[in-house]
Amino acid sequence: MNTRSQPEFQNQAQLELWTVRRKHAMLAGIPIDEEYEESYVTSLTSEEASAKTAIAEKAYDTFAKKQAKKNTKTGKQTSPSGAVDTPEPETEPGESAAPGNDDNGLSGKPDDND
Repeated sequence: MNTRSQPEFQNQAQLELWTVRRKHAMLAGIPIDEEYEESYVTSLTSEEASAKTAIAEKAYDTFAKKQAKKNTKTGKQTSPSGAVDTPEPETEPGESAAPGNDDNGLSGKPDDND
């Protein structure tokens, strides 16, 4: 995805709508087609953009709160860049970090299931 500068809009309501839609897509991890978004937002009147901005901001705030709550429950931390930092699993020396990834009987040790 190419990064481009923020487009210029006819009024402040359009700019605010474009900004909140872009933030929401980034938070959700959804790729955004900035050219499509720009053409959609510029097609709206100031009143339409204001109404849609209110709806989009409410949706963004709700989603952000759910993400924060979800990250608190799972122990994930979000960095300032928006990336999720997950702790590495702790393993003992000689253990595999992947669950169920044993040596498939290749170690020469007898299986407990025999």
